[in-house]
Order: sequence, then C-alpha cells, then structure tokens
Amino acid sequence: MFGDRPEWVVDVSQSSTVEDRGDLPAFVRLLDSQTRFEIGRSHHYSAVEIEILNSEGLGVGNLSLVWQPEFQEMTVHHVRIVRDGAVTDVLA
Repeated sequence: MFGDRPEWVVDVSQSSTVEDRGDLPAFVRLLDSQTRFEIGRSHHYSAVEIEILNSEGLGVGNLSLVWQPEFQEMTVHHVRIVRDGAVTDVLA
C-alpha cells in the first residue's frame, strides 16, 4: 500500500504563488494527474498540494482514497505537512 513514486512519472512544478487570495480558506498549489497505458492495464498517478490559509480550510486536509481492492491496486507515495518550512512526514 505504501511505496516509492514510479519512475515513469514526470515531475511537475507547483503553480506560481498568487498574492491576492482574498478570504479563501485554502488554495490548490498543485493538481497533477498522469496516466500510463500498457497492454491490458493502466496506471494512474495523482499529486495534490494544498495550502491551508485559515482555520476554515482545515477540512481540506482530510484525505479520502477510493478504489476497488478486488480489481485495483493502490500505492500511497507520501503525505507531508509543511508548516513554516518544517516538513512532517505523516507516513513515517
């Protein structure tokens, strides 16, 4: 269920910083989806980076992963919290 990111995934940089976010509770800095097709199967990779801007945005941090284990495999590569430059690895 946990493992390294596949080698076929292409690095994508996060979106540029938006200075005026108004009163938004959260801001999506990166939303990436990549698919690799092989004969008889496909692989999907998703990456999301969300900046929580105030207490109203905390609910965005609740993760929910949906898949059908009898037909699909899922691997979580990492879940990180970055606060004031300090990185916390949630899976460690």
